[in-house]
Amino acid sequence: MSDFDSPWFDYVVDWGDGTFTRGRENISQTARIGSVSFTKNYARSGNFTARFTVTDERGLVSVQFDLS
Repeated sequence: MSDFDSPWFDYVVDWGDGTFTRGRENISQTARIGSVSFTKNYARSGNFTARFTVTDERGLVSVQFDLS
């Protein structure tokens, strides 16, 4: 994260098929970590690129990567 003092992070998963998952997770203040996990079933077959973005309390993008 770009601000380790932040008590939470927001995330957005763009699944590449027009659907999104958004949320907020708390960060353990002792371990300074947070985690999320997802399962996605696509309505149709094909190749999709999912984009995962994490932002801190100031809206700074800290992590962004594509999965295909």
